[in-house]
Amino acid sequence: MTDREKEAFIGGIEFARDWNLDIQPDDLRLYERLIQERTEKENEQSHIDG
Repeated sequence: MTDREKEAFIGGIEFARDWNLDIQPDDLRLYERLIQERTEKENEQSHIDG
């Protein structure tokens, strides 16, 4: 999955959460993993830029 696809998936899940739509458990787990990866990547970048 490309970074663009990951961000689109995250956006879709956030949209579903905002509208209280049902989210499949597997999709929710993937969403949580992608958020964690994104946070770790941002932290690494801020440490480098820091």
